[in-house]
Amino acid sequence: MLTRQYYIQVVAARDGSPAGAAGLQPGDYIRAIDDSPTRIMSTVRGRDLLRGAPGSTVTLTIIRGNAAEPVEIELERGGGRSAN
Repeated sequence: MLTRQYYIQVVAARDGSPAGAAGLQPGDYIRAIDDSPTRIMSTVRGRDLLRGAPGSTVTLTIIRGNAAEPVEIELERGGGRSAN
């Protein structure tokens, strides 16, 4: 589940979901999805970019807590509803 607060923010990552398996945590900010900045992106557009063919991957640039540098996480898409 996503919300918008400057960047797209992770509200929750379901257990067993691709987002959960990739290590996304509530409060993480998604700074970019496959190098597309999320600063002015809607959550609907973000969700659409996270979805894709099962087994394909998407790279997320994440800002977590007070970390000085963003972290890149590769998420493998699943066959379910969405990648949160």
